[in-house]
Amino acid sequence: MKRRRHIASPVATVALLAGLATGGPSAAADQLAFSVPNPLGAVQNRRVALDYAIYIGGFRMIDIALKARLDRADYRIGMDLKAVGFLNTIIDWEMTAWSEGSFESRRVVPVRAGHNSEWRGKHRRIRLDWSRGDGPPVVETVPKGGGDERSIVKEQDRIGVRDLAGAILSTLISVGIKDSCTHAEPVFDGRRRFDMKFEEVGRDRLEKTDFSPYEGEALRCSLEIERISGFRLRQSRYRWMSGGNRATVWLGRALPDAPPVLMRLEVETVFGPLRLHLVKAALDNGGVTLPAQQSKFHGKSGNSD
Repeated sequence: MKRRRHIASPVATVALLAGLATGGPSAAADQLAFSVPNPLGAVQNRRVALDYAIYIGGFRMIDIALKARLDRADYRIGMDLKAVGFLNTIIDWEMTAWSEGSFESRRVVPVRAGHNSEWRGKHRRIRLDWSRGDGPPVVETVPKGGGDERSIVKEQDRIGVRDLAGAILSTLISVGIKDSCTHAEPVFDGRRRFDMKFEEVGRDRLEKTDFSPYEGEALRCSLEIERISGFRLRQSRYRWMSGGNRATVWLGRALPDAPPVLMRLEVETVFGPLRLHLVKAALDNGGVTLPAQQSKFHGKSGNSD
């Protein structure tokens, strides 16, 4: 049973990293990134819906349905994750996550975030609230102790952090301004404090496959999770990531006149390769609904490494 418990936690983390990488300032249609003088200025009542599928060892394990609303002044992101197939028979797991905040001078300012999860009939809830001031967020967790021993997240380490969704959104804005994914974000998810470190690797051309209908140029980036505090003091002998705390992500354009989104994510695990694919995308831009499926996405051409 211990092994099963250590499967779901990392899978949920990867799913959140993948699914929440949506929504962001608009871009010119012929650019991979959204590098414009004021990337937030053109956005108004933009709603994005994305569906993802996660495969582990070649088997479909998790489905993700995400909806994001992005306006000039604020944003709201919601996501449903559910174990499917073999994984669901083992852990019977599902999660609902959400995040909301505002934009101030191109900066993502989180206001509230949280998630609810069900694990074999056991309920967990986390709430983060920045609305009371500029200090660390107010945290509510149920159950309060979490049932495991963790290192303490000091108050100073929780100042200036973003929730995971806000950190991803902030990263995408940085991509648009710099036309590069080399970027770092301090993250606090209510229990763990870590840094997300992105580094540009190159540009690839993704081909349409049986897993995803999207093809075109994409920015390839490495992603490293640097642990700060709040992690388990006693590490499990079941180490799920065989390649360390690193993943590879691809950002591309799945819809016309829309920001780039996460197209693919890859992580090597002890259970086999974990692969995330975008399977469906739709955009409602000020009441105009664009096609839910696009066979190609456009990007800035370049050489892959």
